[in-house]
Amino acid sequence: MRILTLALLAMVVAGCGDCFVDCAVGYEVVPNTCTCRPVPDAGVADASVAKGAPLASCVPASGCAAGSTCIEGCPASRMSTPAPAVGVCSVPGRDACGCGAVADPCDTPGTVCLMPACCDYQGICVTPEERGAICARPESAHFDCPTSDAGI
Repeated sequence: MRILTLALLAMVVAGCGDCFVDCAVGYEVVPNTCTCRPVPDAGVADASVAKGAPLASCVPASGCAAGSTCIEGCPASRMSTPAPAVGVCSVPGRDACGCGAVADPCDTPGTVCLMPACCDYQGICVTPEERGAICARPESAHFDCPTSDAGI
């Protein structure tokens, strides 16, 4: 009876956490779950995303993987307060967005435009969760991040 109980317990424990999750580009598996989450910023100490990957921090005109572009939002030269020249790598396959004479919203389903902090520049199409994560990073100064997004 004791062996049967141990064997049953081993089968139950072995079944926990056994799943195969194939996350989309820019997402990673959440440990001990069967779900995905946006990859953390490359500047974060425990980041598992390579430099230049989608939604990672970047330096304008360099640093993003193939098919991705560094979106600076409002350039540092246009900022009213000093800000480093940093941006966010776009996600390949998502459209661009921004503001200017005519607003250019996101056409990619499930995304919203994280507008630049000053118009006439490009924003980045992100999910609401990605928007919250970006608005909690240093790059948020270059984008239209309400103060309520800070620290999400």
